[in-house]
Amino acid sequence: MSGRCDWAHTGVVGCLRGPIVTSSASRAKRDRERLREEKAARKRARRVELTTVSDDPAAEGRPRRAESDVLTELAAVHRRFEDGAIGFDEFEATRNELMGELDVG
Repeated sequence: MSGRCDWAHTGVVGCLRGPIVTSSASRAKRDRERLREEKAARKRARRVELTTVSDDPAAEGRPRRAESDVLTELAAVHRRFEDGAIGFDEFEATRNELMGELDVG
């Protein structure tokens, strides 16, 4: 022998005894890291999905109204209720619909 590894000519990393074998601890660590990365990727995808799917009116195809317009209409509904022009059920339904159009929180 010329002092070279028999495996050297094949391109395999090795030594006089043969190719280097990774330990099971290294393999287990690599597997844990891969699983951790996959879990993080799933979480990122879920977060992106939740932020893109929202219940804002713009997502439903309706154009978003200006907040000042919604507040003006809400004040008008309150005045009509106080004047007795509409009943409580209609007032509450209209108010809830308008409040849903506002960006609160």
